[in-house]
Amino acid sequence: MLAQDGAGIYLSSGCFLFLNSSIVHSNTASELGGGIYIDTGGQLLAVNLTVTNNTALADAAQYLTAGGGLYNRGDATLHGGRIHGNHAPNAPGANL
Repeated sequence: MLAQDGAGIYLSSGCFLFLNSSIVHSNTASELGGGIYIDTGGQLLAVNLTVTNNTALADAAQYLTAGGGLYNRGDATLHGGRIHGNHAPNAPGANL
């Protein structure tokens, strides 16, 4: 099944997620945030997070950035880790 946004993790408004030494890998979204999508009002706190080989398939003409690895409209705090090897028409790594 193909998720529209945030195929690996989708944080909606009012949601808080803490990740420690986690991997988000090989997810595909038909629109934004192949690995992680943080909506307005969502919060992510991550320590040593690896986001790799995720894909966002958003139409490059419609979106300036798609965030293959991570798409953030909320609040993201990242300490350490890596965002690499992700794919999208624009902003393949992360839209922060």
